[in-house]
Amino acid sequence: MSMILRRDLIGSFFAGSIIGVQGLSALASNNSKGDAKPIDSNDKRVKAFLEYVRETEVNPSAAVSKYLSSDVIYYSTAGQAFNINELTERLQEWSKGFVPISQKFNWAAELPDGLILISATEKMSQVNKFRGADIVPNPIKLDQLWIVSYGRNGKIDSYQFINDYKNLSLALKPKDHSNLMKIK
Repeated sequence: MSMILRRDLIGSFFAGSIIGVQGLSALASNNSKGDAKPIDSNDKRVKAFLEYVRETEVNPSAAVSKYLSSDVIYYSTAGQAFNINELTERLQEWSKGFVPISQKFNWAAELPDGLILISATEKMSQVNKFRGADIVPNPIKLDQLWIVSYGRNGKIDSYQFINDYKNLSLALKPKDHSNLMKIK
């Protein structure tokens, strides 16, 4: 199944950084195809995706090879589409700039069209300059949402990462916000 950019879900998620049951309700109410069905963290798709995310923080190239289909399409928070090589480059940039401290699973849901929504909160430390922003001493806490589509082979066909750029921007205080989001 391929995924189309779901701007309706993005707006629901980040309207005040809605998380948890309230977030799931907002997402379900904005889903024109019906209600979202809650799924737990033991669902194999959720587990595999969260493993992928953890591995991207250590070895992005290996994680991409292991979990993603070769023709994966990745959509950034800004809605830009990237191929597998461009995605790998972005993941490497993140893994050089930040190290994870903790990640807390919040919730997951499946939409009637088969898309999987996964919400987590991540706490990280910046260890290098990132997209022109100097290193900040304090940990950064970000709410995150992924909209994921799996193929028949069990690998990820496409996904969109909706990152909490508001809090990232407040923490990093970049001179250039479009550079922080790396808008093409």
